[in-house]
Amino acid sequence: MRLLFARHGETDWNVAGKIQGSTDIPLNGNGKLQARALAGKIRDMNVPGLAVYTSRQKRAFQTAEIVAEMNGAPCSALEGLEEIGFGRWEGRSWKEIRESDPEEYGRWHADRRYDASHGGESYQAMLDRVAVALREIVRDEKGVPLIVSHGGVILSLKCLVTGTPFSEMHKQVYGNAEIFETDSETLLGKLS
Repeated sequence: MRLLFARHGETDWNVAGKIQGSTDIPLNGNGKLQARALAGKIRDMNVPGLAVYTSRQKRAFQTAEIVAEMNGAPCSALEGLEEIGFGRWEGRSWKEIRESDPEEYGRWHADRRYDASHGGESYQAMLDRVAVALREIVRDEKGVPLIVSHGGVILSLKCLVTGTPFSEMHKQVYGNAEIFETDSETLLGKLS
């Protein structure tokens, strides 16, 4: 099955460089414009049987609603697609964290896939819950799903698919409202 992923549109915290994680931040005006542009890209792709799934967080949900409405597609919020929780780091910038706690940041940076010393989730814990949601989508969906989620979720899935070490995740850039495409067999095989 073909799987399309898209990151949510821009928020004020994206502009300010703040880590959002599990903090529920809505789209800003530009984010709504990005969601409309994403809807146009999806429409231009002529996706057969499009069905939109989304994280329950406002920024993803608002993006998904715009895309679904503009494409006449159903839209479902699904538990498990939310952004990785960054615990006490949320609301701060990466620069602030590197400067205020270089030891903890260094430990996490070296082993971000499994380290959750910041009081949030590890990437692996996040992947475990995302995998449950993706298996449900693949099991139940007959068309082509577009999954509107978050940068951390999509970058970690992309690392799995491409074989990129999680320690090099930061070298990839994944902008707001960008699309990533893969197939269910490849992705679910990597999530097993």
